[in-house]
Amino acid sequence: MFRYYKPVPDCGGFVDRFGNRVEHKILWRAWGWPVVVLVSLLLFPLVFLCIAVYCTCTHIWARLVSGNPAPIYAGGDGSSREAAIVINADNPLLAVQSEYGFIQMRYGPRGQAWKREIQVMVRNGRRRYDVLTIKFLNGDGHEKVFWFDITNVSGG
Repeated sequence: MFRYYKPVPDCGGFVDRFGNRVEHKILWRAWGWPVVVLVSLLLFPLVFLCIAVYCTCTHIWARLVSGNPAPIYAGGDGSSREAAIVINADNPLLAVQSEYGFIQMRYGPRGQAWKREIQVMVRNGRRRYDVLTIKFLNGDGHEKVFWFDITNVSGG
């Protein structure tokens, strides 16, 4: 199935087994059509998987698949269970990143303005909450608790 091309040293080209001059080794000529088709069929799922992983990490995939026009944040200010911030996300990864994004919008970047102290999931009947306790890094060490209602998050 593999075809051998003998290099011709004087002009830099190649000669096949029949003595025909070939300027460049072309993949389908060197390996044959069946191998090229097989390699293509094997590589296509790998390329698709890489694209899917990239899109998931950048939230594009979640937004395209969901068709969910609801805003990502709803509800209260997050100061208590009754005033929990409702997260409307399509997957748990997007939900967690949305929680941190909510805090960063109000208090600045994580690691510079604040850090996470505790994160725990709490169930109350049929409702699920993600409770985040953050500590401010401005010197006084003040802590603040946020309640996020993650009942609507699919896959969680």
